[in-house]
Amino acid sequence: MSKRTRPLIVVWFVLVGFCALVLVPVGHAQTGRVSQLISKLKDPDADVRMSAAIQSGDIKDSHAVYPLIDALTKDPSPIVRQFAAPALAVLKDPPGRRSLERRSQGPHS
Repeated sequence: MSKRTRPLIVVWFVLVGFCALVLVPVGHAQTGRVSQLISKLKDPDADVRMSAAIQSGDIKDSHAVYPLIDALTKDPSPIVRQFAAPALAVLKDPPGRRSLERRSQGPHS
């Protein structure tokens, strides 16, 4: 190893270590947030479910697709179903798209 490459290797290790420290907790925080939103999609309060649907679209995590599909197709509140649709559209996940297509072809509740 030459004297010129040694500082580059040190810099590389520092950057990798920094990324590991910063990005791994962010990923865990994101997963926790998605889990919270998914549980809120089942809350008895329609306003809480509506807010969870909106936020699920905002964070764009594909783990929310199936709970949003359930909200779109099964939620008793029309306002929750209304806000689940754009959240699914933002996620651009194939099962979500199919649900939106079926919803647009069938009767609206």
